Amino acid sequence: MWLMGGSSVLMIYNSTASSLAFVKPICAGCRLRPVIEEHEAIHLGGVVEDGVVWREMKKRYSCESLSLDGDPNICSFCPIPKRLKED
Repeated sequence: MWLMGGSSVLMIYNSTASSLAFVKPICAGCRLRPVIEEHEAIHLGGVVEDGVVWREMKKRYSCESLSLDGDPNICSFCPIPKRLKED
């Protein structure tokens, strides 16, 4: 019982302590973290469809505005540059 109660408290604390659910630990120091957080916030705000979220993101950001082309400091798995380049 103690283990289940402790786990429940920990899960509730983790869900309320951070508004981010899917940010990888390696992204903590990324310069695109504000964009990642904004993307997460839109999803957590109730928008389920990824296409709708990316249309909103493309209205606010572009590869040029974020200087993404040729930046070696952006992780190879980061979806933001690829998704912003899509038409």
